[in-house]
Amino acid sequence: SVMIGSFIGGIFIGLVGLQAFVLVGPGLASMSMFISDELPRNFMFAVIGFAISFAVAFAAAFILGKDRKTEETEKEAEPGVFAEKLGADETFKSPV
Repeated sequence: SVMIGSFIGGIFIGLVGLQAFVLVGPGLASMSMFISDELPRNFMFAVIGFAISFAVAFAAAFILGKDRKTEETEKEAEPGVFAEKLGADETFKSPV
């Protein structure tokens, strides 16, 4: 889902010709690298690209769903099954 969101956001910022003026690490705090006096809409395009990437990644994760292995684990952990594995007369003691 992250790759899908990055791809769609990357298409947008490529089409609008977004320019970065400082080489910094990626992150929300480094959005100031897109501020320019000559290109007043550059920062706005960066924020829109961020929002598009976030929204598409969220939607893709929602559509793709959760991991099926988790559902199988939840079905296996029914009440009584764990007690049979441990034994009826055994007690689990935690060292903490």
